[in-house]
Amino acid sequence: MPAFNAETTIAGSLDSVLTQSRQADEIIVVDDGSTDKTAQIVDAYKPKVTLIRIPNGGVAAARNHGIKEAKGDWIAFLDADDAWMPSKLEMQFKDLCRDAAFSYTDAIVVDGSDRTVLSEVTPCYEGDILKPLLLGNFITNSSVVARKDTLLEAGGYPSHLRAVVDWPLWLRIAAKHQVRFVNVPLVEYNVCATSITRDISKTLPAHLTVLEDAFSEGGLAWKLQNLRGRAFSNAYRVVASEAARRGQWNTAISLFAKSALQMPFDFVGYKFLLKAMLAWSGLRGW
Repeated sequence: MPAFNAETTIAGSLDSVLTQSRQADEIIVVDDGSTDKTAQIVDAYKPKVTLIRIPNGGVAAARNHGIKEAKGDWIAFLDADDAWMPSKLEMQFKDLCRDAAFSYTDAIVVDGSDRTVLSEVTPCYEGDILKPLLLGNFITNSSVVARKDTLLEAGGYPSHLRAVVDWPLWLRIAAKHQVRFVNVPLVEYNVCATSITRDISKTLPAHLTVLEDAFSEGGLAWKLQNLRGRAFSNAYRVVASEAARRGQWNTAISLFAKSALQMPFDFVGYKFLLKAMLAWSGLRGW
């Protein structure tokens, strides 16, 4: 569990781990240079929880540090503002089969006030999931259980990205391994207004970097160029939709236009563009 200034949420996250019907063999919190009371709160959970403190280096570096320090063969991820349902680990380990190196589950999306925003949000893909995963990251990080050796083989989380740091890791794993999916919402995924997943200035460049790397010569999607237009169109549309939700209409319209141009014969992109223009003009709501 990576944590940075998580004093208001980390106790709830840890409690959700400690009340699992299948107990975790080891619980590690990597404090990524917090300046609040995060470390003191985690200290109260010792010896059940191991606290590792490192200089601030970002969530990718913190997760990678935790992976290396973990003693077990399997690693389950949880962010310090998310929570697991009580049967999460039990259901995932029952579902894992011999040839799978990775499992994820459905999730419930909540806001900063613990109000459910969306439920049962994850598409049901398993087995070879590389193609659908190139079209957008549908895997909730806090739902993942993966083999430690698979994570290390894939190079861990990329520390050079400022957002979507989990997506390229899942892509590298999906390119080589079978993936399992538990079609039950076993995670509460917290998305607040200040979340990095909603920071357009970081998410758009990160999305484009991930896709450029994947579709470049020698990349893991080099032979899947037929998906390139759709993948980039979806990336622009995801970020444009967030801009629209924030009322940033100039940005939203510009990005919806770029999304449509990636797939010029697909009318879905033009539908979103028209919807944004009508909302901007005040003729209808978003």
